[in-house]
Amino acid sequence: LHYYSLAEVPPELLMISGDTALSEFEARACLVARFGEDLRPRDCRQMAAAGMYLVRSLLGTEVDLLDPGSPSRLAEALCDRLDEEKLPVEEPLNMVILLGCLFGEMVRNRVKLESSWMALRQIELWPAVVFSRKKATGSDSIVFSPMDHLRGLVGSRDRDALRRAIEELKTVCG
Repeated sequence: LHYYSLAEVPPELLMISGDTALSEFEARACLVARFGEDLRPRDCRQMAAAGMYLVRSLLGTEVDLLDPGSPSRLAEALCDRLDEEKLPVEEPLNMVILLGCLFGEMVRNRVKLESSWMALRQIELWPAVVFSRKKATGSDSIVFSPMDHLRGLVGSRDRDALRRAIEELKTVCG
């Protein structure tokens, strides 16, 4: 069963996850991310759009892909909510997927290199952003896993983590 909607969450999912905003976020994210099952690179923009909607509607924070302050606002809103509520599950996988895709799209707009979402199953469970850098001696690629950064944020509650990740990536990318 694949339920693609941001409408009313089926009661069975809410029963599993609870009645807090984070619980509702995870339940709604599950409808789109489906625990990452068969997640393809071409799905990441849709996941980012759903994540942006849920951040606004459930966390009460406006973010967009072009605003340099959005990653910090995303981290602040998520950490504030994590400080207020108990997580519905140990690792909110669906929330991490949607917010990881959202963060990945934010990063792609901030780093001025050609980039794309790619499946790198040998090193990453989910799609990652791959930046291509041209050099005088050829080219190389830099792999960035936004989902790992979101998992780290959920675990650490470090409100500055996403901003630092972008700055470090920009330094590496030159």
